[in-house]
Amino acid sequence: MDDLTAFIAARLSEDEAMAKAAARKRRGPWRVVGDAFRAVIHGSRATLSVADTPGMAIAEHIARHDPARVLREVAARRRTMARHERKPDKQQPWCGWCTDDRHFEAWPCDDIRDLAATWSDHPDYRAGWSPGDAS
Repeated sequence: MDDLTAFIAARLSEDEAMAKAAARKRRGPWRVVGDAFRAVIHGSRATLSVADTPGMAIAEHIARHDPARVLREVAARRRTMARHERKPDKQQPWCGWCTDDRHFEAWPCDDIRDLAATWSDHPDYRAGWSPGDAS
């Protein structure tokens, strides 16, 4: 496994673990109830008050990115990683999804770089992984 694949796999595992921990505390679906000054996020078993936040925008953001959605995103990103599998080559590795009989796509392809860019603020992220950078 190369460094970029390991980096993405580790970030997905972290996101999954956090979402599962949050879901154990407050089962969803999460929704916002209240006004801009006293927003509350309700799940089926608990209530999270966000009255100390700047209001509805943050409450809506939290509710929108509830654990169930994060877990769906993790699963979708893992499927994307599986499709864009790194294929070995003596000269240069290539993307198994993007390469066909008429077109060669070096690995990491743009889709993998875009996935990794989600965590571009992580200390282990490397600038050379950015979308548009040559491999």
